[in-house]
Amino acid sequence: MNFEPGPDGSCPANAPCWNDGCSARRVLRLRPRPKASYAANLEFWRSDAKAFEASLSGWIGWRAPERFRYFAFGDIPDEAFLAAMVRIATRFSKTKFLVFTKRHDMVGRNIYPENLRIRLSMWPRWGRIGDDGYARAWLQDGTETRIPENAIECSKKCVDCFACWDSDRDVWFPKR
Repeated sequence: MNFEPGPDGSCPANAPCWNDGCSARRVLRLRPRPKASYAANLEFWRSDAKAFEASLSGWIGWRAPERFRYFAFGDIPDEAFLAAMVRIATRFSKTKFLVFTKRHDMVGRNIYPENLRIRLSMWPRWGRIGDDGYARAWLQDGTETRIPENAIECSKKCVDCFACWDSDRDVWFPKR
């Protein structure tokens, strides 16, 4: 079951990738079925958040994944969804949850469960810098100069790495 709201309607309006680098828009133009699924899930969330959370919780309880990543495409649609993510992570403490987000305004200085890793997405010349306790995920297009020296380069093989879930260090992704 796919619980992703998707990029159309969940990403912040000022997302730097929307016009120039949105991989979701490219992929979903070619694959209408996932696009419809993402749209239906976003509508499910917006029309009945309690049922959506119960459905996602049921799936996680049934599958008991070691790791769960929110949003291969899209972003946290609103603060209520973030609160649901916190409740789910608290309820399923044996699962490690991961979310990349451009919703920097939404995550604040809250204390989140240890098994919920929130990574702030960073694009060249865009994104919140500071000592706020969040790990970051950097896009390197050849112009980004702010990536910390100790950041981990993404190997694009999550099954071998899991640094995004397990490490407090920043990660960076080469733009492909």
